[in-house]
Amino acid sequence: SPTSTTEAPLDWGENQRLTLLLIGTDAGYGRRGARADTVMVATFDLQKGYVGLFGLPRNAGDLPLGAKTRQALGRKTYADMISNLYEAAGEHPEIAPDGGDSGAVALRETASILLGIPVQYYAVVDMAGLIALVDAFGGVKLNVKERVRVERSPPTRDEEWRVYDIKPGIQELDGHEALAFARSRTGTDDYHRMQRQRCVILALLYQNGVADLALKFPDIVGA
Repeated sequence: SPTSTTEAPLDWGENQRLTLLLIGTDAGYGRRGARADTVMVATFDLQKGYVGLFGLPRNAGDLPLGAKTRQALGRKTYADMISNLYEAAGEHPEIAPDGGDSGAVALRETASILLGIPVQYYAVVDMAGLIALVDAFGGVKLNVKERVRVERSPPTRDEEWRVYDIKPGIQELDGHEALAFARSRTGTDDYHRMQRQRCVILALLYQNGVADLALKFPDIVGA
């Protein structure tokens, strides 16, 4: 009989719900280290198709830790910001002995404890990766409520500093513009930025049908 290449079916549990942690890091050209500037829990109702997003503020502190992270860091809680926990746990590969991202595993466990729900998976993207992801989707259409004007550092070696001026109204943003829109805190704060980040993620999900996603899937996975 032919060799089977089919993987074991994924277990979504009795509620048929997929929940994952989305981490956006500030890693980029000319920057040292990688902090988790964006920490977002996305939950998908696989029966009805509903999607929910819950953002965790990057400056949240006094965080509960999972068992492996407690052992690795030698403490029961992490007093510093959750954005720094990603980098601190990243120095301890024993947190993810299967070769995964130890910083992401630590954040996934902490998010699960904070929210009281199982978080099965995680996805990590840096600044250049977000640009590639949005471009893989063919851009994103947003109803911009307030003007966002910001100067951003280059995400890759071959680019330069650039000023972005995103005006109110219906706007079609490419990857670079979407990154500027999602990362800017100029004249606002972390919480306004979190709202814009949820706006970008939900727009990407709802503006692409199944057929579109199937065609774009190789580029999305590459990003």
